[in-house]
Amino acid sequence: MTVATMIPALWAASLLTNLNDLHVFKNGFNRDYEGELKGMGSSVKINSIGRVTISTYTANADLSAPETLTFADQWLLIDQGKTFHFYVDDLDARQAKGDLMSPAMTEAAWGLADTCDSFLATTLDNAILSANTLTAATVGTGAGEANAYDVVVRANVLLDDNNVPQSGRWGFVPNWFGGMLKRDPRFSSFGTPGNVQQAKRGEPIGEVDGTTIYKTNNLPLSGSDAKLVFGYKGAATFAEQINKTEAYSPERRFGDAVKGLHVYGAKVTRPYALVRLIATQGT
Repeated sequence: MTVATMIPALWAASLLTNLNDLHVFKNGFNRDYEGELKGMGSSVKINSIGRVTISTYTANADLSAPETLTFADQWLLIDQGKTFHFYVDDLDARQAKGDLMSPAMTEAAWGLADTCDSFLATTLDNAILSANTLTAATVGTGAGEANAYDVVVRANVLLDDNNVPQSGRWGFVPNWFGGMLKRDPRFSSFGTPGNVQQAKRGEPIGEVDGTTIYKTNNLPLSGSDAKLVFGYKGAATFAEQINKTEAYSPERRFGDAVKGLHVYGAKVTRPYALVRLIATQGT
């Protein structure tokens, strides 16, 4: 394969598709401000309006003077930049049975996605309020242990108390927790047709109490215990770009090289809409 046959613009599009397929935590973020990105180091100002005072009306009396609205400014900063850069020697390419560049690009996409996914998981975990951390639980099937299904319901009750909308709710859980849900007849045997199909595909694995559940290996840990997180898409925003992908021939080599840049940032705008539970796997 020569540089002349490489099409960087097509690679960039393919790479974005791979990232979107491989991300898990991106499902917990909205992408409302992505179109305003200008590259690494740029920032987007997010305005939010304060509460409006409600007063009692009195007939034949003047209204009070209009209040001045208050605004809270938050910034989405594009402060993460990750790269890949690899080279395929012409001899290696000729000796290979198949195309080397395509699987290498797939591997680069997986690496970028995994790095970004861990960043998003940490971003959520760092923003959760202490008041929204539920009592830790051992989750399993033994006497006195919490049930996986009931853990999700507990998280939803707290979200309800915080006036978090019902739509767009999600939960990120470890694989073993997802397995326990699948063994619960409330989740599987008597689930909706959509739940059954989701369980077959694996991502997401289904819904519990109106919450879409995703399993992941990238949850933050407390010791060896997983920090489960629940929330809804309006709680955090995420933006990313593949800024540049270039193919070239190194001057002193016979072969082809590719380099790419992925920039992104994330911001939790409503921390009260996130819930954490540290879960120990029951035996």
